[in-house]
Amino acid sequence: MSDRKSKQIAVTVIKVGISAGLLWYLFQKANENSAFDTLSGRPKDWGLLTAGFLCALGAMCITKIRWCLLVRALDLDFAMRDAFKLGFIGYAFNFATVGVVGGDAIKSVYITRQQPERKTEAVASVVIDRLIGVYSLLIVGALACWYMGARSDSFVAANTEAFDKLQNLGKTAAIALLVGGVFGLIVMAIPALTGQQMQTRLGALPKIGGILEKIVRAASLYRSKISVVLFSIVISFGTHVLFTLCAFFVA
Repeated sequence: MSDRKSKQIAVTVIKVGISAGLLWYLFQKANENSAFDTLSGRPKDWGLLTAGFLCALGAMCITKIRWCLLVRALDLDFAMRDAFKLGFIGYAFNFATVGVVGGDAIKSVYITRQQPERKTEAVASVVIDRLIGVYSLLIVGALACWYMGARSDSFVAANTEAFDKLQNLGKTAAIALLVGGVFGLIVMAIPALTGQQMQTRLGALPKIGGILEKIVRAASLYRSKISVVLFSIVISFGTHVLFTLCAFFVA
């Protein structure tokens, strides 16, 4: 057997071992939660569980497509299958590490290895992808609060004051987010506000300077790709709606 063949087999074994280890870790974490035992011991509607699974899978697929579009918008050679592969690896690390930062870090490392000559653009795609996901989630949450407060049923009637506050909070948040989003797109389109000089100034700020510099640098790279950013925001709403439906069906 040649050395090259042996190396390929070794790499495959390592990949399978890492995948199996991650699955084992996730199942162990699930078993530590009493809710898992409760779920496994009760009668289940497999039709609804399947619907929930399909909703979650659809939502995750949309996020991978969104990231691929954002990467390609910067003229990087990036295949859709790589977006799905790295996206699902990152998603697995979201459970294996604290928060979603771990998954984004894994995606950043892998894509910069694929694009060694354009690392800035590669990392920017991950940053913008995360910002779009969070922004669209906040809008969906605000609209949900607005809707909940505007309902007319016996439960709302019995808690009128609380639901009035919820409606006002949702309305205010939704309007503020929409206005803020438009303002952000306007800022993104103005070179003087996202150029190198502004990035340097923001980077010099204490504590939050590094984060702001990365955000502004990423925004500057998408200055001429605002249509892609808008489309990514729109399809992100579908992601959050599908995840919400998943929770509904599973419950």
